[in-house]
Amino acid sequence: MQNIFASAFALALVLGSAAQAAQDKPASDLGPVGIAATAERTLEVKPGTRYLNVRNGETVAIRDGERSVTWFVQAAPHINLVPLSRILPGSADGKDVLIYIAPGHQYQDF
Repeated sequence: MQNIFASAFALALVLGSAAQAAQDKPASDLGPVGIAATAERTLEVKPGTRYLNVRNGETVAIRDGERSVTWFVQAAPHINLVPLSRILPGSADGKDVLIYIAPGHQYQDF
């Protein structure tokens, strides 16, 4: 009986860590990877870049040297700041770059 509980506990630990790993995927809660041809603008990360500005609901291409990603910004309305490393992991010039997310037009009063 004790072996069954030990096995069940070990299985729960393995499944729990797998679920946690799935949550750590870059940008999973910030919007999906977009199609490059649909990018509305391209943001270039250069040495000395400290921040980038995007708007919720837009598609942007972010380039850091040879690395790039197209991102359809779809963050929850309460998320307004995210490190570039969540969107473009392994970015050399962008390791300390922050991305400010402004509300999309759908959230603004006209």
